[in-house]
Amino acid sequence: MGLHPEAIISVLLQIVELIQKTINSFYFKRNSDGKVVSQDISSLDAAASDPSISEWGGISGFSSRVTDVISRYLAE
Repeated sequence: MGLHPEAIISVLLQIVELIQKTINSFYFKRNSDGKVVSQDISSLDAAASDPSISEWGGISGFSSRVTDVISRYLAE
């Protein structure tokens, strides 16, 4: 029993295809006049000086707040 060699080759080729693709991440926010602007945060560098990049477009802060709310709820 096991995977057929052709199935293994097919999966490996799909993995290689995915690795070769470029995936970008964008952060959308409103500027001072209310218009929506986007920023490329694809580096997702936690050490970046720009908070939009270092906080992954707000995801890390959001998950932190969610964790706090759930912890307080469960502690009651």
